[in-house]
Amino acid sequence: MKSFLCVVLLLIFPLICIAQFPGLDLLRGKKYIEVPFEYNQGFIVLSVDFNRFLPLKFIFDTGAENTLILKKEITDLLGLKYTKKISLIGSDMSSTIFAYITRNVALKFENSGTFLQDILVLENDLNNLDQLTGMNIDGIIGANVYKNLVVEINYKKSHIRFHNPQFYKSPGKDYDELDIEIRKNKPYVRCVTSVGENDSIKINLLLDTGAALNYLLHENTHPDIDLPQYIIPGNIGTGIGGNLKGYLGKVNYLQFGKYQFNSITTSFQNLDESILDNTQYIRNGLLGNKILERFHLIIDYPKQKIYLKSRRWMFSKPFNYDKSGLIIFAIGRNFDRYYIKGVIENTPADKAGLQSGDFIIKFKGYPTKYLSLETITSTLARKPGKTIRMVVVRNGEKIKKKFKLEDFLEKNIETHPK
Repeated sequence: MKSFLCVVLLLIFPLICIAQFPGLDLLRGKKYIEVPFEYNQGFIVLSVDFNRFLPLKFIFDTGAENTLILKKEITDLLGLKYTKKISLIGSDMSSTIFAYITRNVALKFENSGTFLQDILVLENDLNNLDQLTGMNIDGIIGANVYKNLVVEINYKKSHIRFHNPQFYKSPGKDYDELDIEIRKNKPYVRCVTSVGENDSIKINLLLDTGAALNYLLHENTHPDIDLPQYIIPGNIGTGIGGNLKGYLGKVNYLQFGKYQFNSITTSFQNLDESILDNTQYIRNGLLGNKILERFHLIIDYPKQKIYLKSRRWMFSKPFNYDKSGLIIFAIGRNFDRYYIKGVIENTPADKAGLQSGDFIIKFKGYPTKYLSLETITSTLARKPGKTIRMVVVRNGEKIKKKFKLEDFLEKNIETHPK
């Protein structure tokens, strides 16, 4: 289901040597620059001038330590040299994947200066991000680009300001200031949560703009984190290494600073035991864009602080999720053809007889070539009881289907991924 989509980039590998003060080159000597972004399916997507002439799309990811190219054919085509092959831990926190290092690649954002950056190149593209987002995604901008700067994310106006910390002043009384901890270039914040009968659980969460979800907990990182009564098992997203397996449920509340969210839809994922044996591992979960977008967010990396200002109507917006049971991918040159990648058992879509591999050609009476993937998935996240009509093609035959959306997390129904 689309609302489960996330990219969680925990890259564990030997330290890459880069410029002594990365980030200052992109400011072009200014106190700050303003870089526009597209906000698509819960991802912040930047336009990047790659190697001085090739326009690409990169996800801006505070949960990634380093910058990454997902498609090796790009760097092969440009004839870039690889200096080393390394192993990474995939985002499922168990699989091992491989990448190459290429040095001193010229990158440029809109309104930024050109800067040289060592990047990682995945040996194989394992993410399916194009199909999951309905747009071309070529790479990830990680914190090695901006780790020495102050990063101001304005979700309302769709731009990021990168500030030179030497000239930056805290934003004042309209913002709430919280301490964070920077580990391997990634920001962590202390929070309190309640799951089931366990109240006031103190946890450490990664601030992850590369995750298109609300909130994720690693169930086996804390003795008081249990699964809620009602859950949906299956894929909770995708990332480096493949699909992320886990559950979707609701927690009683999540609190950081003075901010509290109640009855919040939450993803649950277990970590591989070998990761838990790593004494340097400090994360109990993450905060994704579906929470972070409710704020004007400033991350001061040098001072290890964040500043938050809530966005009025956005702050109290319900946490919606897909209530159909469908996992839909977009394909085609313009990502305007849609097929069902998976169906969860005992959900409305399953009971209606929809199957993996069905191509959707009409949705709520409209030909899908006129619809975006985001329009379809947001419709499937609306209130329970809403009737969904669609026409699919299966083995060359057109089939009409109809079902009503259902709130799985408020009911005791058995659901299983197909």
